[in-house]
Amino acid sequence: MQDVSTTRLDYNSSRIYLVCISFQYPSCYPGSREGDRYMIKILIADAQPMVRKGLRMRLATEADILIVGEAADAIETERLMQETHPDVIILDADIPTRGGFTTARTLRAVDPLVDIILLGLRGDPALRIEAQHVGARAFIEKQEGAEKLLQTIRQIQSLKGA
Repeated sequence: MQDVSTTRLDYNSSRIYLVCISFQYPSCYPGSREGDRYMIKILIADAQPMVRKGLRMRLATEADILIVGEAADAIETERLMQETHPDVIILDADIPTRGGFTTARTLRAVDPLVDIILLGLRGDPALRIEAQHVGARAFIEKQEGAEKLLQTIRQIQSLKGA
């Protein structure tokens, strides 16, 4: 995860050693710190247990991702957001109780700094525009896969640190 390199400089016959530490992902991520790593805190919200499990299993393999909770409906998502303070919420566009778009609007009203990524079965242009209007940072079709989701999470979080 981190590269350490040592550089030796001679300055007026004195030896000075500089230790340079660089992280694979910028330490300016707003996530929590665990050991020597900065973690992006993720809340997964999807009605389908298999989808939540699949997302959790894949995201948990990443060194910079920390899953802070899972929710099956909009009400549970709101409660867990207030308890866990995630950096990113992965939200099913069709989540029960209120639906993903209404839930995204509510979550952003409660915490304007939380980043929401809506997941949907289809991503027609009207849904993508609506996702922007409710404050979601991205809309990803579920069939696009985990790599697209990870890329989006990291891109969103790196913009916060810029």
